[in-house]
Amino acid sequence: MPIIAALEKYKRPMILVTIGCLLMALSFASILLGSYGLSIVLIFVFIITLSEIFAMPFMLNYALNRPAPEKRGQYMAFYSIAFGFSHIFGPTLGMNIAEKFDFYTLFGVLALLSILIAWGYFMLRRRV
Repeated sequence: MPIIAALEKYKRPMILVTIGCLLMALSFASILLGSYGLSIVLIFVFIITLSEIFAMPFMLNYALNRPAPEKRGQYMAFYSIAFGFSHIFGPTLGMNIAEKFDFYTLFGVLALLSILIAWGYFMLRRRV
């Protein structure tokens, strides 16, 4: 929470979300280094935790503050539905990729997808 409180003072939240998504891409890329030793796992967990610290609170804040007050509930409902669908279909799709190809392909796809999402948030900053 102290880190988030310090980051809230930054006036451009979409840049923080972009950084969070790029950190997520870096965490998935760290898995591709080859060795599955404890050090790689610790690096992955550390970087993905930083990613969540940078991205999650500010994405939620964007969804909450974007609409007019009378439409806030609708936006939050849509955000919650999208979040739920991602938790249902994401692991299923990921396991299908890993089964058809391998886990290196899965982590590569996740890293590339994270970079594309970061680009989308970076482009969204112009509208905020």
